[in-house]
Amino acid sequence: TIREHAGKETLLTGRYDKGCWHHLVVAKSQSRLTIYLDGKETNDIPTDGVYNLSSTAPLTLGEHQCIDPVNHTTDMVRFKGEVDELYVYSRRLTPSEIKTLYFPVDRIATRDTVIYSGGSFQSHITRTCAVQFAWHPSASVSNSAIPNPIISPPRLYGASDSLMFYTLQFTDQQGCRNTDSLFVKIVDPSKIGCGKVLIPQVFTPNGDNLNETFYISNPYAIEKLVVFEIYDRWGGRIWATDDKFAQWDGRVAGILSTTENFVYKIEYECSGKTERQTGTFTLMR
Repeated sequence: TIREHAGKETLLTGRYDKGCWHHLVVAKSQSRLTIYLDGKETNDIPTDGVYNLSSTAPLTLGEHQCIDPVNHTTDMVRFKGEVDELYVYSRRLTPSEIKTLYFPVDRIATRDTVIYSGGSFQSHITRTCAVQFAWHPSASVSNSAIPNPIISPPRLYGASDSLMFYTLQFTDQQGCRNTDSLFVKIVDPSKIGCGKVLIPQVFTPNGDNLNETFYISNPYAIEKLVVFEIYDRWGGRIWATDDKFAQWDGRVAGILSTTENFVYKIEYECSGKTERQTGTFTLMR
């Protein structure tokens, strides 16, 4: 229920899949009120007028005047749980913007990636209520029973590129299980030309000295970098360089960003031709 005062309130309902974390967005325009759960629209109703933002009443979550904690005469229940983040925007977000805000739970945040032979990386997961973890195969994982181990795929010995398939099983306190997977392509750096720039899909500037910066993984394969740019989800450029060895530390206007999705754009020269590459990546905190 969204309530401005006793005579002006709106009730929206929506169903969500089973899970311990959920993402809720309420988007209001002049005439519509829409609710999104976990990135998907679940209800849309007409609404009248605008809210009075000059009100001095406190913003409350999980409360309603119809809740009867004594006699339980209503099926409404007070919210129980934890609010991780709360954002208020001065305009109605678009469906595509809302979709990019949602970060799934019980997933491997480190998506399918490419690394050089002999290399390793630290994996990361999204939010979860799981208490047990099981990586497979375990031989090239530093600890198969933790959520964020170091993964070191087997080296190439005279062979062509190789592909490894990893799975992670999540198990919560009730015994419910969920599984996600990760593909890792292992390549010989001497066989990579300048036609493909390698970019990580996740980095974690959290102070543990592992995967702290975002950068071009194969800078020596680039003849000349014209520009390497990073944009936020609103399309604003937050970082740029023409140094192919430069690394972004995750700071926006001097402040370290929270968990967020970004877009990168690279323009470079390869064999006398100008090449361009774009993609998305995630900063995990």
